[in-house]
Amino acid sequence: MESAPDAQLDQDRLVARIQSLQLALEQMGVEMDRLSDLAALGELASMIAHEVRNLMTPVAGYASSALKRPGDEAFTQRALTQAAQSAMQAVGISDAILDLASAAGATVESCPPRPVADVLSDALSSLADRQGEVRIVSEIERGCVADIDPRALQQTLMNLLLNAIDAARGNEPSVRITGRVAPPCSTWNRGSVVLEVTDNGPGLPVGAGPEIFEPFVTGTRDAASRSGRRAGLGLALCKRLIERHGGAIAVASQPHEGARFRLTLPALRAGE
Repeated sequence: MESAPDAQLDQDRLVARIQSLQLALEQMGVEMDRLSDLAALGELASMIAHEVRNLMTPVAGYASSALKRPGDEAFTQRALTQAAQSAMQAVGISDAILDLASAAGATVESCPPRPVADVLSDALSSLADRQGEVRIVSEIERGCVADIDPRALQQTLMNLLLNAIDAARGNEPSVRITGRVAPPCSTWNRGSVVLEVTDNGPGLPVGAGPEIFEPFVTGTRDAASRSGRRAGLGLALCKRLIERHGGAIAVASQPHEGARFRLTLPALRAGE
């Protein structure tokens, strides 16, 4: 039979072991939090790099065109003007991305909402070098104004349009953008703005769903579109930007019938 001192010694050892394990678990928790922070930082860095590339590509294109025609002063002036405008749009949208990433979410002052048609026009201007690849049709109702920072909306539209242009196929590749004001809904107790970007490409892979809005899920539709242009961050940023402003983003797709991305945003109240 085990003596009382021996039993007490075993109990003390057990308590010491439990305390040691608790300390190890706490240390593991601290390390996991640190790794989680690093992963979030890496994701943010990749997201910003992805967006900067999208924004600066047209700037580089305009500047390159101007350098190739040094003797054509009129053309050079137009190209440099476009490059400057695109660069300023990049600065504004970068501010919106940094605002989204900030801990307080209020380091950058929000811009007042603008008509959707105007925001779309700016987005298309930034993608001028890609527009010749497809037929783009836009149908935005008059009075269509969403209660969202226009920089966030422009960046979202640019990402959706880039994806749609890449996906469009057939004898007449096309992309269609529509915007309408919908009746009030219980979510906001006011009207909503519904925007849709539709392409005539092959559609999303079978089984693709809401996960395509998660970081690093590309949702690519064929081998050609997996050539390195997409890192699976554009849609993740779209989701964050739209949800940050109280809206929602969804996708509908059928194989060989294209994809339709829908944004639902609160409409700007009259007098705001």
